[in-house]
Amino acid sequence: MTHTDLVDIAEKWLLSRCGFAFKELTTFAQETPDAIGFRMDGTILIECKTSRPYFHADKRKSFRLNPWQGVG
Repeated sequence: MTHTDLVDIAEKWLLSRCGFAFKELTTFAQETPDAIGFRMDGTILIECKTSRPYFHADKRKSFRLNPWQGVG
């Protein structure tokens, strides 16, 4: 399964639970979430990882270490 496949699945899942959702949304923050959904009680942000090294590399990104720099 590719990263694109996972992002498409995430967007469909979010659309079933949120008022609206976006995939690979460009933001003013440094972060570009793979999929993000918005609803009345908050947001759901999904990051898709296709490998363990990719997952661990994500933990070192500046907006993961300093959450106020990211989207969610």
